[in-house]
Amino acid sequence: MIELYNLKEFCLSDYGVQKVNFKNSYAYEQAKRGKPMSSFGYLTAGSGSLFTYAGKTEVRRGQLMFIPEGTRYHSLWQGDPEVEYYCLHVSFRTIGGKRLEQRHGLTIIDPPEGMDCESFFLRQYELSKSGSPKAAMEAIAEFYSFFETVEPYMELSSPHICSTCVSTALEYIEKNYTKNFNIDTVAKACFVSTSHLFHLFKDELGITPVEYKNEVRIRNALDMLANSKKTIEDISAELGFNSPGYFRKTFTAVTGMTPSGYRKKLLSD
Repeated sequence: MIELYNLKEFCLSDYGVQKVNFKNSYAYEQAKRGKPMSSFGYLTAGSGSLFTYAGKTEVRRGQLMFIPEGTRYHSLWQGDPEVEYYCLHVSFRTIGGKRLEQRHGLTIIDPPEGMDCESFFLRQYELSKSGSPKAAMEAIAEFYSFFETVEPYMELSSPHICSTCVSTALEYIEKNYTKNFNIDTVAKACFVSTSHLFHLFKDELGITPVEYKNEVRIRNALDMLANSKKTIEDISAELGFNSPGYFRKTFTAVTGMTPSGYRKKLLSD
């Protein structure tokens, strides 16, 4: 009797280690087709906010984050005075049309008790940086042990995949958010009726195209408030709001604080 067991789905097809470090604050936009590869991240200094179609997710020093491939997000990072984090970019081999890491959605977790995540990520970085085959194999072997430990704590949901129509609408909005347009204009760009686009947006994202447009504007406002000395009025005009009053109202609805309050908080932190 011959027995054969295929473990293909547990084999890594790609693996990379990255260190990110910068002063004060930093904004990052991952739009269009979304994140090119799934990543585990560990924040060793500073804090961050991740904005997706589902809302805002906070991450602080000492927390683990998992961002699956295809995630469309914008992130804003604040240093004290610096931001530093390590990323493990991973991809498992495909089986049945779905890879192992694609079973999970965006997840922020506190490391399990007894796990020294900082030492693990630092060692991954040093092993990868050495360039030796032996060190590379050690890094990958240790990653498997890490993944086995953290997977039970990860959200069991697939990354959100939008229809072609909604993806086209998202790209249009992200490219033209400073302009004055309505849902009819977006629908024409997608070659569908306004009502069809509206219902697709609500079904797939839970928000309307106008709400998404305002969220994109506010994401950029957060960056401008953090990294420029522009007035509230100038930021409002640059982002295409009809008035500073409407900008303040929208900003408060999305973030829970006023633009001036957000700027004061950054200065006091």
